Amino acid sequence: MSSFALRALSNPFNRLGPYGLQLDLPPAAPSPDGAIVRNLLSMWTRIVPHSP
Repeated sequence: MSSFALRALSNPFNRLGPYGLQLDLPPAAPSPDGAIVRNLLSMWTRIVPHSP
């Protein structure tokens, strides 16, 4: 897998946009529920040691 800057002038999507090339990236995953985030943060603070 490779990556490139989306705003770079060398990006083919920017360069070929005037000819109709488009990029439509769907969301990778829905946002988790607030309760899930709270539980993960709570678990994280119990497991990860605090640095002095």
